[in-house]
Amino acid sequence: MSLDLTISLKDSDDNKSQLVFNLIEHLFVSPDDENTLVFPLFRHELNDQEDTWFLGSELMQKYLFVFDNTHYDERHENYMTIGIAKKTNNSYQGLVAQYDKSNSGYSPS
Repeated sequence: MSLDLTISLKDSDDNKSQLVFNLIEHLFVSPDDENTLVFPLFRHELNDQEDTWFLGSELMQKYLFVFDNTHYDERHENYMTIGIAKKTNNSYQGLVAQYDKSNSGYSPS
């Protein structure tokens, strides 16, 4: 059975993308009430900032998140890139190769 939650994202230039999560795979029983199921995505207003959302550890364990500040740090552009993908057995091979100086795939830039 599949019960999907779709989260639509939009950046400051109106570029849109979507994240789709299968709720059945990610729901867990609340530690406060065994009759309540929880999806690990939480809204919080932090330091008077606009909407801030936190992904629970369940999602962080099942998905690979790559944060790339190259546009901001090196090109002085006003954005960063976040890549999100479901983890696989070899999710880290490319990342490890990129930053391991002894690996033939070393390329930190």
